[in-house]
Amino acid sequence: WLPSQSYTNIVALVQAGKKNELEDLFKKANEYVSDKLYSKACDCYAELYSMGELSDYGKYCYVRCCMYSEDFPTAKKIIDDIRDYNSFKEKDINIYSMLGWVYEYNKRYQDACAYYEKAFDFNIPSNTYDQKAFYAYCIGAINYFNTNNSSEAQKHFRLALRCMELCYNLREGYLFDDCLGKLKRGEKSYRDENVDRYVYYFMQAASASGTYSNSDLLYFMCKLASLGNKYAISDMNKAGIDYRDYLSSMGY
Repeated sequence: WLPSQSYTNIVALVQAGKKNELEDLFKKANEYVSDKLYSKACDCYAELYSMGELSDYGKYCYVRCCMYSEDFPTAKKIIDDIRDYNSFKEKDINIYSMLGWVYEYNKRYQDACAYYEKAFDFNIPSNTYDQKAFYAYCIGAINYFNTNNSSEAQKHFRLALRCMELCYNLREGYLFDDCLGKLKRGEKSYRDENVDRYVYYFMQAASASGTYSNSDLLYFMCKLASLGNKYAISDMNKAGIDYRDYLSSMGY
């Protein structure tokens, strides 16, 4: 009991102190994120979360920091507490992409694929064809590396490539020709690391599912390697195969 202070004044002082504390925590969290000190940012967000001061967007920011600091169980706990996905649509944030990422790294692969499919279809301005290509690739990678479903992986790696073709307004099959050095005179190359990766894994999955024979795959890997695909080059080096000599010996 402080006789010199009225009840109203004491409450106001307490509220002001709490407001300053919250503002300080949010400020520190933002600074830590800017400096890529994600674990420290998580500490701030954890305190804000325990106080019930995080909006759904604040929880999203907390989840992102958890993922960058590899605290996957906490990321899942927090993202499961988000209820209103419409607010993310208004902010042009693909919440389903984050859900896919979180569930993938928590080894909930079926759920992760379902969320990446929703991310693919989420109608927001930033969900361009190159973004859709990435979500298709994620589904393919989960099926290829985690569930041994090569047919499903092949389908989604191909979808990733088709999305990239739509991104550049290209005919179907253009990027295969591009990566295999089959473009016609005057046609522009659109190869980048993503395109090289999608083509490489498509061919690996196609071979694993029986679409390509082992000899087909060897030719494709040698051809990709000869044109600078780093994934194919790595495979050939590990296998001790001189891809230039192989192509020459086969008359290519």
